[in-house]
Amino acid sequence: MLISHDRDFLDGCINHVISINRSSIDVQSGNFTSWYENKVMKDQFEISQNEKLRKDIKRLKEAARQSQIWSDKIENTKNGVKVSGVKPDKGHIGHQSAKMMKKSKNLENRQNKAIEKKQSLLKDIETKESLLVHSLHHHKGSLIAVNNLSSYYGEKQILNTLSFEIKQGDIVAIYGRNGSGKSTLIKILLGLHREYIGEIKLANNLKISYIPQDISNLTGSLNEYIHKQNVDETLCKTILRKLDFVRELFEMDMKNYSDGQKKKVLIAVSLSKSAHLFVWDEPLNYIDVISRIQIEEIIKEAKPTLIFVEHDKRFVEDIANKIIQL
Repeated sequence: MLISHDRDFLDGCINHVISINRSSIDVQSGNFTSWYENKVMKDQFEISQNEKLRKDIKRLKEAARQSQIWSDKIENTKNGVKVSGVKPDKGHIGHQSAKMMKKSKNLENRQNKAIEKKQSLLKDIETKESLLVHSLHHHKGSLIAVNNLSSYYGEKQILNTLSFEIKQGDIVAIYGRNGSGKSTLIKILLGLHREYIGEIKLANNLKISYIPQDISNLTGSLNEYIHKQNVDETLCKTILRKLDFVRELFEMDMKNYSDGQKKKVLIAVSLSKSAHLFVWDEPLNYIDVISRIQIEEIIKEAKPTLIFVEHDKRFVEDIANKIIQL
């Protein structure tokens, strides 16, 4: 039995999936891809059924409201109204209005029971709501140009005469084995590592949104951290909620968050920033599969300019249009 968020790895070795859902646990034969395809079909069917039920409930509630209006009008007829100077027969009116009132109340009760029954059939579907990336447009097409970049740790060469260009709209994966210099390259581009030779040109006034690999500094109040990052608190928390972040976590010290929850904070803060360029260093570490798919869909829809390091092969293949191989 194994737990992994790597879809290619799972497809290559498993023959059953245990799925822990919101209100049930399912066991299904097959690999991750077959399980997910079945899940999508099931969710789509249940979402369509939910929509039908909600429409029925709305219609029944409107009918119940009309029944109440009718009942109130019937009640008012008990007082009687003179017609052409003739005094109405209040006994007859009272008898007729009582019959109509009973009929109205029975109809209203049946409608309310139907509403309760349909509400009990609504499914608690796990939906992936769309998120918004605040990608800015830069007046220059080329955002970064690197020429003959090399870097060393002591006498060991990490980067060797590397040259590439990042244009607006590029989604670039930095690929290489552990220790090949992926994070070093990102830090050089961000100006956080200056031990290199070669030429780097960045577009003027380039705004960058960065997700570091390290999550150890996430402690203390979430609200204070959001404010220090100078992003909109409501937007950031909305993104966190859409990434399945429970409200109770907003009041907890971040040191008590799981590693996956800390990564979601970094992702939400990055997505809340308006930027020309997004730079993410292993953003999906500890992130669950559903959230990974959601983030892929955000990137495909928003098409930001993005440089990232990530070991999830499926993620790289799905979103990258350029690869820097180290």
